[in-house]
Amino acid sequence: MTVITMSRKELSRLQILISLADGRTRVDDAAALMGMGRRQVYRLLGAFQAHGADALVSKRRGKPSNRAHGQVFRQTCLAIVRERYEDFGPTLAAEKLAEVHGLPVGVETLRQWMVQDGIWVRRRDRVARVHQPRHRRDCLGELV
Repeated sequence: MTVITMSRKELSRLQILISLADGRTRVDDAAALMGMGRRQVYRLLGAFQAHGADALVSKRRGKPSNRAHGQVFRQTCLAIVRERYEDFGPTLAAEKLAEVHGLPVGVETLRQWMVQDGIWVRRRDRVARVHQPRHRRDCLGELV
C-alpha cells in the first residue's frame, strides 16, 4: 500500500471524480465545481480511471520552478550586494543591480536571498531599540 500526499484542491477533485465515475454527478456540474472546462474534466477522468488517485497529484511537486534564477546568477547578485550595497535595503539594492550592473532581479526575490544570506534582517526579527528613560524634573522648567 502506497501513501499519496495530496493537497486540499487535489482531494476535492478526487471526491468529485469519484462521484462522476459512479454516475452521481454530470460532467458539466463537475467542471463547474472544479473550475475547469469539460475537456479537462474528461482528461482528468481518463487519467483517474487509468492510474487511480496518483494521476491527480501534480507532477511538478518537489521540483524547482521553471522561472527560478540559476545559482551562479544568485551568487553574483549577492556578491555585488555584499561588496557595494550591504547597507542598502532590498528595493534600492535591486534598483542599483538593474541600473549599474545590468542584473534585473525582483525586489522580493532579492529580499529573500538577502534574508537567507544574513545580509538583511526582517523587521519582525530586528531587535527593538531600548530607549533610556528620562526621569521627571523636580521643579517646573528645570534644565540640566
